[in-house]
Amino acid sequence: MYIALKHLHLSLIAISFLLFLIRGFWLLSNSPRLQQKLIKILPHPVNLLLILSGFGVAYSLNLPVSTPWILAKLVALLVYVALGILAFKQTTRAKQILFFSAALLTFVYIVSVAVTKLPSGVFGII
Repeated sequence: MYIALKHLHLSLIAISFLLFLIRGFWLLSNSPRLQQKLIKILPHPVNLLLILSGFGVAYSLNLPVSTPWILAKLVALLVYVALGILAFKQTTRAKQILFFSAALLTFVYIVSVAVTKLPSGVFGII
């Protein structure tokens, strides 16, 4: 069960990130594709499944949410979501780029925490 959940979680991470990159590219290029209904709706069920699969992986490993690196990932996930929302709500190009870039850096941090199992991510091993 754990292996299947882990593979599902990793696949959903890739899909979610790809969708975010595509939407970000369209945002920064002022593409009308960004206004398509499917493009606006699709990330939500993908991200919901991503979060649920993450809880499933943690549950299958008997890791409580209070585990420091999992808590760091959850907080960073909230920051990532907020930055993504801000990027897509901004009207100036500079603010779009700023928030989109910050969201990308937050995603890198989340991945580094997942890989290292340290709340500081890669910064804890440098």
